[in-house]
Amino acid sequence: MFDKYIAFLLSETLTMSIKVNTNNLFFSLFFVLLFSLLSCSPKALIVTIEKPKTSDYAYAQVEPSIAINPRNPKEIIAGTVLNEYYYSSNGGLSWTALSLTSPYGVNGDPVVLVDNQGNYFYFHLSNPDEDTRLDRIVCQRTSSLSYPMSTVGHTEVNGKMHDKHWAAIDPNSGTIHMAWTQFDKYKSKTPGDSSVIVYAQSKDYGSTWSQPIRISRLAGNCLDDSGSIEGVTICMGLMGEVYIAYCLNEKIYLNVSVDGGQTWMSSEREIADQPGGWSFDIPGIYRMNGFPSLQMDVSNSDFRGRLYLSWSDQRNGKSNTDVWLIYSDDQGQTWSEIKAVNNDHGSRQQFMSTMRVDPKTGHIVALFYDRRDHMDWRTDVFLAYSEDGGSTFKNFKLNKRAFAPNPKIFFGDYLAVDIYNDVVHAMWPELYLGKISLKYARIDLNERMKSDARSKM
Repeated sequence: MFDKYIAFLLSETLTMSIKVNTNNLFFSLFFVLLFSLLSCSPKALIVTIEKPKTSDYAYAQVEPSIAINPRNPKEIIAGTVLNEYYYSSNGGLSWTALSLTSPYGVNGDPVVLVDNQGNYFYFHLSNPDEDTRLDRIVCQRTSSLSYPMSTVGHTEVNGKMHDKHWAAIDPNSGTIHMAWTQFDKYKSKTPGDSSVIVYAQSKDYGSTWSQPIRISRLAGNCLDDSGSIEGVTICMGLMGEVYIAYCLNEKIYLNVSVDGGQTWMSSEREIADQPGGWSFDIPGIYRMNGFPSLQMDVSNSDFRGRLYLSWSDQRNGKSNTDVWLIYSDDQGQTWSEIKAVNNDHGSRQQFMSTMRVDPKTGHIVALFYDRRDHMDWRTDVFLAYSEDGGSTFKNFKLNKRAFAPNPKIFFGDYLAVDIYNDVVHAMWPELYLGKISLKYARIDLNERMKSDARSKM
């Protein structure tokens, strides 16, 4: 009876939105109690993370990025637009929220990473003044959660606009590899102005960067639509090779460097169709894209070395956006048939997806917004996971209460998920009564998989 009572309390409590006050001892003790009881429930712990007190951006807490420290998985960092920085030292039980500053300005597109030595990185766009907005990618770093982030370096300034970056760190050398879209002139309709993918690296923890080089033979327009070349995603291979994918005109392309970023393919390889392009409409959402996620299985699983690509598009119609996945077992030369990540059977929207592969187990997780249970704009958040190399996916809903977005309120371009040893950390924004809130979830897939196994008995 006691076990049933505890399970009931957890089922009612763990999915509640709990506002975190990092200075409140009661909440910290409360979370410790909840986590000690998680072993008897597969449900997610859902937390609402308050923005920093100094945050004044109207659309703060969108476009989250999250990363786990592989040396100490209880240490997690995250960032959101415009200049928010969060960290937890106890596995997500409590969070500290701060506002970042930089002599070059902080203008969104946060990308956070942690290297194998425990260095924490936060990459963001610049905004030194209105005339030189987005003139570089800025790197901030700290060696300890107890120290604040500080600006340590930035990429070259060349008079062009730099946007939509992503980065990966070589676990052996510590080299940071970063790629992004370079616009000759943002929103320009002049035929001679174009967008290209450029790449740079840092061998000294982000302090100095190589001169950016163009790695895309293809070029797009500057209109920030599907005719622009965007959506960079990057990952490391087993032997130090660097894989980069990006989108242009209803196609997804791959470029590869087998020598640590020194040289690249002379022409990128087309690897997937993206019908309708990467920029499309979702009712109620300010803007929407189907940017890809590229990951390699670096674990010792049966699928070690498998390269995964996931994205969303509207090949099944404008009212039926779906999340897709393909994989390659030969370093990106050939790819599997396309598979659906969402497992609904109706014509509903699944969008703003992101995907990660567990470096310890090789299991795949994808996070996305989902409207399978609604006929209107109401939106839920689903997590999908695969234990068999992407052959099949199980889906479950994370949020307890659906929210309805507002097309006049900027809601960002992506969500955030990371996984280590089958413990998932996810972040996404929700909207209630015109107010954006940042949600965090911790899900132990070990318990989830045990629950699934029990349900089959």
